[in-house]
Amino acid sequence: MVGQLGFLRPEVSRVIAFGSAGTWFTVGYTTYLIVGVVAMAVTALFYHYIENVLGKPYTGIANTFAWLHLVLMNVGVVGATWMMIGGYQGGAAMLPPAVGGGGMERDDGAR
Repeated sequence: MVGQLGFLRPEVSRVIAFGSAGTWFTVGYTTYLIVGVVAMAVTALFYHYIENVLGKPYTGIANTFAWLHLVLMNVGVVGATWMMIGGYQGGAAMLPPAVGGGGMERDDGAR
């Protein structure tokens, strides 16, 4: 939405519509939604159910693994965000300069 207001050139919608490297923006955003939002919510419900409903608090190594799980899930969310940034930058570099892109061409190795 910010790009459509003129703050970001080329616009995100153009990068996604162009495909190629810009597709990774869509993959990163989808991964962010799945890992960052849905999986975190399900994990929170899982931990809440075990500790509060069943009355079995995490202690010892189980507590360590629970914290490790939450930290690594956040690392996965950051990884998804980097896919979004890389996909946008790659797609923007391949767009024509007339629309604000870098004008680079894909080199698929076929000569």
